[in-house]
Amino acid sequence: MKIELIDQWRSAWRLYTFWMSVIVAVMPDLLNLAISHGIITVDEVPGWFSYTLKCMTFAWMAARLIKQESLKQASQTQ
Repeated sequence: MKIELIDQWRSAWRLYTFWMSVIVAVMPDLLNLAISHGIITVDEVPGWFSYTLKCMTFAWMAARLIKQESLKQASQTQ
C-alpha cells in the first residue's frame, strides 16, 4: 500500500472537514477556558477527555489528507 497525499493538500485549510477537525481539536482548550471563568468545574470534565480528543483529531486530519483508493478501483483489484 502506497501512501499519497490528496491532490489539493496545499489548500487543505479550505476544506470544511479540516476546519471541523480544528474546532474539535480546540475543544479541550475551550473547556479549560470555561473552567477558568467558572462556567463549569474540573469535576465535570473527565481527565482522559482532552488527550483522547486530541489523538482522535490528529488521526482525523491525517486520514483526510491521505489519498484514498476509490471503491471502483478497490473492487477491481480484488
